[in-house]
Amino acid sequence: MSNRNDNEPSVGGTPVEAVERTTEYALEQRSRLKKVLRPRDLILFATSGIIGIDTIAQSSVNGVQTIFWVIFSCVFFAIPYALIAAEMGSTYVKNGGLYVWIKEAYHPYVASLLTFMYWISNPIWMASLAVEAVSVMEGLAGVKWSTLTEWIIALLLIWMVALLEITYLNVGKWLPNIGAIIKVLLLVCVGALAIGMTITAGHAANSFAFSQFLPTKAVAVSYLPVLMYQWQGFELQSNAAQEMVNPKRDVPVAILWSAILSACAYILGVLGLLLVIPLKQMSNVSGLYDAFHTILPNSPLTGVFAVLIIIGLLASGTTWLLGVDRAFAASGYDGNIPRFLGHYHKRFGTPDTVAIVGACVSTLFLTMQLFLQGSLGAAYQILLYMAVLAGTAPYLFMFPALLIFRYRYPNIKRPYQIPGGMVGAWICVIIGLLWIVPSFVFSFLPSGLKTKPATVGQIALGVLIALAISTILYWLAAPQRRGQVKVSLVDETDTV
Repeated sequence: MSNRNDNEPSVGGTPVEAVERTTEYALEQRSRLKKVLRPRDLILFATSGIIGIDTIAQSSVNGVQTIFWVIFSCVFFAIPYALIAAEMGSTYVKNGGLYVWIKEAYHPYVASLLTFMYWISNPIWMASLAVEAVSVMEGLAGVKWSTLTEWIIALLLIWMVALLEITYLNVGKWLPNIGAIIKVLLLVCVGALAIGMTITAGHAANSFAFSQFLPTKAVAVSYLPVLMYQWQGFELQSNAAQEMVNPKRDVPVAILWSAILSACAYILGVLGLLLVIPLKQMSNVSGLYDAFHTILPNSPLTGVFAVLIIIGLLASGTTWLLGVDRAFAASGYDGNIPRFLGHYHKRFGTPDTVAIVGACVSTLFLTMQLFLQGSLGAAYQILLYMAVLAGTAPYLFMFPALLIFRYRYPNIKRPYQIPGGMVGAWICVIIGLLWIVPSFVFSFLPSGLKTKPATVGQIALGVLIALAISTILYWLAAPQRRGQVKVSLVDETDTV
């Protein structure tokens, strides 16, 4: 009988351990983590991460064919992506999640660069969420504030979220939890109310003829990046793997339920907007609020829904920042960016430095875009597509990492494994890349083929700056990478 551990596959008869290469400082910071995420939390956290009510209107402006794209992408992208995230997240259970997977599959520099992109997209996105929240507030108040007033209110929202990130995760998790319920409720309600209004009126605001459902090239180019962005988040919870009570058991179940809830909510939400708002009148910033205002004119319920939309927007930003901050902090305590960015609060057990730096970045992008663009709508679109581009890049490497680990560690115990063996794994990865690669390219074209060169230049410049910053940070941190230690990649504990 062999005495080889299940987590030590053999190549040519020689055991190959599934290990993570990290630092003593990383182990010190991870010793401050608290296991507080239970199955309910993970389901709601993943759902809150995936459902983005801010992009519902941005999707719906593409017309009735949006419904085709949502259903088609759910079957042929979201499901393979969810299967990959379920296997990776239940097998390789270290805080930092996506960062750790890319680091061990490729190289620390690649992981550092992509994690910076993964992280920086969210402070940018948080700025766009604050912009949209302010727009909803203006609709609720029936006024149009000055740019300075909009900036001040958006700034307060950004820093409120940052403070929530720093406090105990056992407290901070409740905004994503409540936000998930609110977002599902909002999209189900707008869909159900819109169907009822359409039946009563006898007609819809837009044509639902069969020809309107057929996909077009122009919409594919402009909408694909946003569509992929809407489905992102299945791996997000794994960035807090060592803060889960039982990640090996709970991650696959949470991903399953979040996928079901998100798909149903997205379809109903898009349907609701298209039923009651003519395409020519649809705003990419305040479309969901406009739909409730159309369905329930002069009703106090409109104000209630507006408040819920604001909470839902803030919940989206908080959920993603809680996840990506942990991935970026892991790069810090590993010594792949300056170590201070990997610091965890001694009392709260949260990545406090990264949270503060992220809020500063959000403030910078909010200020630049709001004042340079001069309008909420223009600022929102530029911020959104910058975030989409930066946030999509890591998936180009995360998906193939599944195959690398399958071949490198063929015999380790996987609590969940994609059905079909290596064939099933290859199919999921190839399908995922067939969506992600063009999505990444099209992210440079927010208005499709009609995008102005200046807009492409703005987005490209933002990416080049991000690459330069991440490379400089990696170079500056070189002395901190000395004296590394090895711990098990598949064990929640950090035994050296």
